[in-house]
Amino acid sequence: IGDQLLPIKTADIAYFYIDTGVVKAVTIQERSYVLDIKLEEVEEALDPTLFYRANRQFIVRREAIVTIKLHFNSKLLVEVHPPCSERIVVSKAKASDFKSWVGR
Repeated sequence: IGDQLLPIKTADIAYFYIDTGVVKAVTIQERSYVLDIKLEEVEEALDPTLFYRANRQFIVRREAIVTIKLHFNSKLLVEVHPPCSERIVVSKAKASDFKSWVGR
C-alpha cells in the first residue's frame, strides 16, 4: 500500500499537536492523522480567526473548545472535544489575547 495522502478538510480539524516530535491533526470525528510538516508551517497556513496557537505543542480550533478554566499562576487550562490526553495550557502572557480571540 505504501504512503497514502488523505485530503483532510480544515473544517474537520479540532486541533493540531506535537506528540513525541510528530505533528498530528485530530478531527472532530476523533480520527488522528500524522502530518509531515512542522507545527509552525501548519500555523502559517491556517485562518487565525478559526485557529489559535495555544502553546508550543497545540493549535486549537475555536469550535473545538469545550471549557476554559483558570489555572494556577493566571494560566488557562483549555478542554477540547474530542478530548485530548495532554493538558492544553495557555501561558499567563498569552491568556488575555486567547480570551479575546475566543470572545470571552
